[in-house]
Amino acid sequence: MNDVLPLDVIRRIFLRLLAKELFCLTCVSKFWHSLISDRDFVESHLNHSSVAPFYSCLFVNFFFVGYFVDIDTLAFKELFLPFSRKKRSLDFRVLGSCREFILLNRFSHFLIVWNPLTESSKRISYSHVVSRSKIPGLNFHDHAILFGFGYDAFQDDYLVVLAWDNGKNSQLHVDCFSLRTNSWINFDAVLPKPFGHKMWQSRGLFLHGAIHWLTCYGAYMNAILIFDLKERSFSKTSVPVKHYNGYSDLTLLGGCLALF
Repeated sequence: MNDVLPLDVIRRIFLRLLAKELFCLTCVSKFWHSLISDRDFVESHLNHSSVAPFYSCLFVNFFFVGYFVDIDTLAFKELFLPFSRKKRSLDFRVLGSCREFILLNRFSHFLIVWNPLTESSKRISYSHVVSRSKIPGLNFHDHAILFGFGYDAFQDDYLVVLAWDNGKNSQLHVDCFSLRTNSWINFDAVLPKPFGHKMWQSRGLFLHGAIHWLTCYGAYMNAILIFDLKERSFSKTSVPVKHYNGYSDLTLLGGCLALF
């Protein structure tokens, strides 16, 4: 097609396709794969008003194999996670997702932002946390209190948010990784107190420009902690108390937060 049609025309055609159709086209040629994987194209496709929602699920196993399932047709495609497959392992977790990206953690090693559509990935080191900690061998898996992944539309930037403790005096630190600047930022966001270590390993959900966590400690037993990505600030809101009966987690359902 690229020998017959101008690049701009090809791009316009691709913008009108569904994400699941583009997913298949990445295998046609290196040229198409490069075009569809381009960040500017991905952003344009996400914002294109004529593109219908693509509902899908991603299942992974301990062989680092993923299965991308189209909810409408139940068709699936096998994917390999961006880890070494020399030996199977359970030392990774899916930490969250935002738009077309998924955040993964390889325990004691690094974070990875992965796009299953294009199979591209970016590795993020959190060695700065280890160097600032007073605990030898501190790692993300053991001392992360909160983690989240979201998109700041104001800055056109994807952010990884991490709150962690130094293990000595329970002092909390908040750091944010910017994919746009490719750097970690330590900022002065104030966390509500008492925060509590029972929020250990709480995974955040991105919705409407903010990351949300369900809290489960003391005065915040019935609250949802919110981090506004534009303002870089924390706030909280109450869950519907009349319906509260020991919720253990949050999920997204139909563009809303859901408790279960």
